[in-house]
Amino acid sequence: MESKEEFEQDQRGAMAHPGRGFRRLFFRGPLYLWRMGLGRLLGDRFLVLTTRGRKSGLSRHTMLEVVFYEGRPYVGAGWGTSSAWVRNLLADPQVLVQHAGLTWHGIARRVVDGDLMRAIYPEMKKSPIWDAYTASWGIDGKSADDVADKADRLWTFTFDRDDVPPQDALQPMKTDLVWVWGVVAGAVALSWLA
Repeated sequence: MESKEEFEQDQRGAMAHPGRGFRRLFFRGPLYLWRMGLGRLLGDRFLVLTTRGRKSGLSRHTMLEVVFYEGRPYVGAGWGTSSAWVRNLLADPQVLVQHAGLTWHGIARRVVDGDLMRAIYPEMKKSPIWDAYTASWGIDGKSADDVADKADRLWTFTFDRDDVPPQDALQPMKTDLVWVWGVVAGAVALSWLA
C-alpha cells in the first residue's frame, strides 16, 4: 500500500503516541466503560471499530471519536500509522462498526479528497483535539481551505456499509465486564455493614 519511507514520514507527523502507563489507560478508558455496559454514557460521539489484527488475524477493538456527514461516519487517526487500527486497516479494510446500538459490517476507505474534507470540516473541528491533530500534520485547523488543500496528510476514514458479512466476519466487542458492578455493589454493602 505504501512504501517504508512514506510509513516513516507518516509516523513523524503524528501527535505523540500515548505509549504505556496512565496515558494509555486514559485513552483506553472508553473501551472499558463500554465493556462494563456504560456505552450509553459516551453518547453518539464515539463508535467501537473492530479491525482484523494484521499479525494475529483476531478481532481488535478501538474506541474512536466519530462525526457524521450526510449519514456517513468519519473518524480520524491522531497518531496516523502509529495507530495499530490504521495499520490493521491498511492490511485488511474489513471493519465492524458498533454505534448507537447498531452493529454493521463495512469496508474502510481513506478520505483524501479535499472537497469532501472541506464539507466535513465543520463537524470535525468540534473535536476538542482538532487543533492539536491538525497542527501535528502542519495544517491550520482553523482554515477549511488549508484542511482541504492538505487532506492527504490527515488519516481520516469513512466506512462503506457491507450488508453481506464475509464468511470470516469480525466479532463485535461484548459487554463482558458487567460483572464489575456486582463486585462494586458487594463492596459497598460490606462497607455499610462494617
